Amino acid sequence: MQGTIKQWIRILLTTILVWSSCSLWAEELKVLVESYNTVSLQGDMTDDLLVSYTQSHNFKSRVTAGDSITLSISNLPRAVVHSITLSMHSNKSSGAGDLYLTLGDQVVWEIVDSKFSDWTDNAFYCTEYIDITKTFDTAVPLNDLYMKIKGTVNSLYFASITISYSLLEPIPFAVHFDTHVDVSCASLVEQQAKQGVVLPTFEWSDAIWQFLGWTEHPYQTTTSLPTTYYPGTTYYPKRDVTLHALYTTAKQANDWLVQDTLYQSGEYVICSPWQLQLMAYGSVKDKLLYTNHCSMQLKEDSMVCLHATFLPMSNRYYIDFQNDSVTIRSMSDNSYIGYTSETGGLKNQKNKWGYTIAKHKSIFFHHHQTKDAGRYIYSHTDGSKFFFKDVRFQSVDNAIGLFLFRVEDLPYQEKKKQYTSYPLGYNALPTLSQPTIDFNQPISIYNLMGQCLYRGMWQHFHQKSGIFILQQGHIVKRICLGN
Repeated sequence: MQGTIKQWIRILLTTILVWSSCSLWAEELKVLVESYNTVSLQGDMTDDLLVSYTQSHNFKSRVTAGDSITLSISNLPRAVVHSITLSMHSNKSSGAGDLYLTLGDQVVWEIVDSKFSDWTDNAFYCTEYIDITKTFDTAVPLNDLYMKIKGTVNSLYFASITISYSLLEPIPFAVHFDTHVDVSCASLVEQQAKQGVVLPTFEWSDAIWQFLGWTEHPYQTTTSLPTTYYPGTTYYPKRDVTLHALYTTAKQANDWLVQDTLYQSGEYVICSPWQLQLMAYGSVKDKLLYTNHCSMQLKEDSMVCLHATFLPMSNRYYIDFQNDSVTIRSMSDNSYIGYTSETGGLKNQKNKWGYTIAKHKSIFFHHHQTKDAGRYIYSHTDGSKFFFKDVRFQSVDNAIGLFLFRVEDLPYQEKKKQYTSYPLGYNALPTLSQPTIDFNQPISIYNLMGQCLYRGMWQHFHQKSGIFILQQGHIVKRICLGN
């Protein structure tokens, strides 16, 4: 008998220790109301936790008759819920309303038009905040939470919600891919939990767009680069997830300009020998023509190329070829690039320059040339700055001169890159004609910039006019709402 009693005591103590351990290691997340449209978080939080809080009026925490508050929490960890506690109070002797709370697609707490004093066994009319707690005797998975409190009799007050839960062992997650074009990518599943998956790539481009990487939300068109996960990198899903392809504007065909060899009048950029990587800038100052950096390459065919997608006015010069001479004019202020005298320097005045074609089809501009020497525009440095100056050469035989590139077709300013998940446009999206949204199940609602506006049940979405993107699993649908 004694042995039996001791065994039962041992079992009881073990049970107490287990429950104590569960309680000790339980996670807790608390959402506190800070104003009529903002909340703060306390406790155990994940990095990608999303919380949305709204009231139908601007009085912090209060729910009067006909008013409501809504709260949604998404990207919660994989866990089971122990309890959900609301910090609330009523008026001194009145206050009633509805409570509707779901975890994923499961309604876990519902109160219909009840006096606050009847909400739970421990509830009563009061003007100080008390805890209204729902405990779960069976395992309830923690999922996206949606809560709505609606007032029917003045008044109810809501201060916070606390979720107590225990984390479950991690499991491998699946990553699905939506390209939004006529090319598909197979889904991937982690071989082991938290191992991640290596993101795939695929070949797709047109005259405007080319594939860049993957994002967690779809984007229409933006000039700001979203958070992007690139092909070949490891992505660590925190749940089953669908990644969306992101496209960027393709490189222009004229990224590399080939040097001009026709020597006809037009707009040019004037560059040094490619070894120095310099281009002329502005008009003459202190007898010098200053420079800024550029990027040139000597190709296998001995032609020099300049990398440029745009070119400001300050780097442009109009060179007028007239038989055996040229004039050079800065297009930034219409001043000419000339010279002072046989022994002087550069000057802002209209002078004719002779020119000579040299190695690699480069060009020398010269003045006061004799059979023994001449003066030329050429690159130079004082040790700290680089510039073009009027220098004297005995001979330019076998020397490399300056390189000219025609630039009429280049824009004056850099075109901002654009990014989108829909290179074909919404009307061409294959997903728009795929299986339809189930409006009886939770959905995610985005604006056209890819920002998440709402997660939860459609019937609780405060509808307003505009165009929205609905997502439910692998289904994406555009919807237009009127007034």
